[in-house]
Amino acid sequence: SVAIVFDETAPRDPLVGRVEVRATALASPTVVARYGPNDGSFLTSPRWNPSSDEVLLSWACGEGVAPKRELVIVDGVTGRERTQPIPDCIRSATWSGDGTKILYSDLQAVRLQRADGSNDHELFRPPLPTGASQQYVGAIIAFAHH
Repeated sequence: SVAIVFDETAPRDPLVGRVEVRATALASPTVVARYGPNDGSFLTSPRWNPSSDEVLLSWACGEGVAPKRELVIVDGVTGRERTQPIPDCIRSATWSGDGTKILYSDLQAVRLQRADGSNDHELFRPPLPTGASQQYVGAIIAFAHH
């Protein structure tokens, strides 16, 4: 299956878009989520749960968009959507290898929570390198469950 985020906006128009799931790259699409001008941001970075039909999405973060402090999880078959609060907007998110946890990064730290949103906690916060005035955690990738 394929999950795709589409931005439907034209220059200077409000942000609107959709998340589509296709059984194959050439199959007919099913729209499983939408975002619009009232959201003030747009969905990005779809990631399949390796053990279910769920797709993990995050809101864009940064200049020009509203900070949205939540993860969005959509069932790729039914379209059922749920959100899970997080302490800050994020740069990157992914499922654990067994699909039971979500690893994500905000600007300063790497955090972990269970797939149901419980037990959210900071794993680590990289120290600022000597002489640096700023750094941020830009992206993370999937990790194995041990």
